[in-house]
Amino acid sequence: MENQAQSVQKNAKKSQQFVDYFNQNIVPRAQELESTREKFVNIVKIWSIIVAGITLVLAIAVIPPKITSVEALYAPLLVIAIGCIVGYTPVEFIRRVFSYNSKKKILPSLLSFWGKFSYIPPVNFYVAIYSAIKNKTGVAGFIQEITKDKTSNISINHAILKRLLDYNDVRYDDKIVGTFNDIKVELCELETAIVRRDSKKGTSRQTTFKGVIFSAVMNKKFKGMTAISNTHLDTNMLDHPRIGFDNFNATDILNIGKQLIQTAYDKKQLIQKNNELEKEEQEIKELPRSKEVRLEDPVFRQHFKVYSTDQIEARYILTTAFMNRILKLGEAYKWKIKAIFINNNIYILIDVRKNWFEMPFFKSSIDINNYKEFLNDFTKLLAITEILKLNQNIGM
Repeated sequence: MENQAQSVQKNAKKSQQFVDYFNQNIVPRAQELESTREKFVNIVKIWSIIVAGITLVLAIAVIPPKITSVEALYAPLLVIAIGCIVGYTPVEFIRRVFSYNSKKKILPSLLSFWGKFSYIPPVNFYVAIYSAIKNKTGVAGFIQEITKDKTSNISINHAILKRLLDYNDVRYDDKIVGTFNDIKVELCELETAIVRRDSKKGTSRQTTFKGVIFSAVMNKKFKGMTAISNTHLDTNMLDHPRIGFDNFNATDILNIGKQLIQTAYDKKQLIQKNNELEKEEQEIKELPRSKEVRLEDPVFRQHFKVYSTDQIEARYILTTAFMNRILKLGEAYKWKIKAIFINNNIYILIDVRKNWFEMPFFKSSIDINNYKEFLNDFTKLLAITEILKLNQNIGM
């Protein structure tokens, strides 16, 4: 398996190696889940037919004999809407629970083909209900599960991320972390948004990013900060990201409470934490200001804007070869990408709004063809290390 972790480029030998690996390591695990999957699918089909039938009968029953206005259709439409909710919620619960269990069982072995990778599942409403039922912990268990710290296994640095995105609310989903070509890599599916409250205590939520973030710890350290974006970036936000969250959810409040309790009886720790925050704030203020970098390549300028606190370093990073690699990456993801190089980190944000890293539910778990989308997504993201040659020194 040593040579298998060296490349994700497509070739016949590599493909055959994976087929053999899948048959030997994944199929036996998937077979244990297949009978459960088939039962769930049958339940879903029967439930959907029953709910659809009852909804149709009730909708027809509430239609008035004579339709004289649009308002006369409100009742049957309401019945249909309720029927959709009643039909969808249990189906989605079953699908999410199966996905949660199958990913935990299969993904670690599947990902091992490329190197040392681990899968970290999300905590959501459906998983919280399932855990409470499975562990027989009732409402208290559900509340404990749903308010669990979802960021404990996420090493995303919001001080970096908020240079590229404006948000005060974040939702995490699947995460894959590991080492590939001697580069520490993380793939995290998440959504960021701005949540606003009006005077009537209503809320609106505007999504600012929904996709996957590729982050890597590189074997080189940058003196400044260089950002690449398919859209215009606010240089004030680049230089002075708003690290705090404007709106707190239940998890945030509980975490703040825990921190206060932990530090309330330790004055030295409280003072030390305050000094660290003040030092970090001062360091941010003293950093050089970002300016747009005017590159000579007209094709690159057509698709991306570049900002940097160090114009010379930005040009060291964005060599002709490197720009060509970024262009290939942008083309692969319909130009919906942003990237930032800072300290020894690189973050690449891919704003492709779909469900990433999904496992088959309505199709067989033991058929390799039903994993094509997952494999395609994962290998394309993993190939970023090779496309951008992140393990090579760029002479700085």
